[in-house]
Amino acid sequence: MSELNVDAADSAVPGRSKDLGRRLRSIATPILIFIAGAATAIIGQRLLLSGGADELRIIAFQDWQMVCPPQSDEADCELAASVIPGQITLLLDDPTLGSRLQVLVPHGVSLDPGLGFSIGDQPLQVYQYETCVAEGCFALVTVDTTTLELLRSNMNGEVVVVPADGAPVTVPYSLNGFSDGYQALIDERARRNSMWNILAG
Repeated sequence: MSELNVDAADSAVPGRSKDLGRRLRSIATPILIFIAGAATAIIGQRLLLSGGADELRIIAFQDWQMVCPPQSDEADCELAASVIPGQITLLLDDPTLGSRLQVLVPHGVSLDPGLGFSIGDQPLQVYQYETCVAEGCFALVTVDTTTLELLRSNMNGEVVVVPADGAPVTVPYSLNGFSDGYQALIDERARRNSMWNILAG
C-alpha cells in the first residue's frame, strides 16, 4: 500500500476515532520509507529482489520486514514495521541489548509533550523526541532485556502522538513477526560480520 487510507484503518480497529484520519492528515507530510511499497506487497513471503548476493534484499516476517543492503555496502540490515505507511515507522538497526528502537513520526507533531509508547498491556511510557530530520521526528526506545521480552511475547502495542491542536492520537501497531524478524536480524548480522572478517584476514 503506497498511500495512507486512515478511514479504512479506522473502521477495522474498534474504538478508533473517526477523526483520526483528519488529524493525521493535518500533521503529516509524506515520509519516504525505504520499505514502503514493495515490502507491504510481500507480507508473509520472502523476497530476494534480484537474486544476487550483492543486491538489496527485503525479507518479510508478517508485519515486520528485514531490509538488507548489498553485501558490498558497509551498512547493516534493519528490521522495520510501517505502522501507517509513509507516516509512522518503527525501526531497529542493531539487535544487541541496549540498542534503541527508533519511532519515526511525521513533522507537525507537538514536540514538548513527547511521544507515548506501550507494548501489550504495559503502561504507556513517554519518550522525548531526539531530533527531527527530513523524514520526520523520532524518539528512541531502549531495548533492554525486559523491553525485548515484551516485544517478542506480545502481539501489539500503541504509539501516541500529540498534534498541534493538543488532542492526543493513539495509533496501534503490530508485533506479529517481530520475534522471527529479530532472530533473523541477529543471524544476518553474525553472517555478515563473519564474512567480512574472513575477507579481512
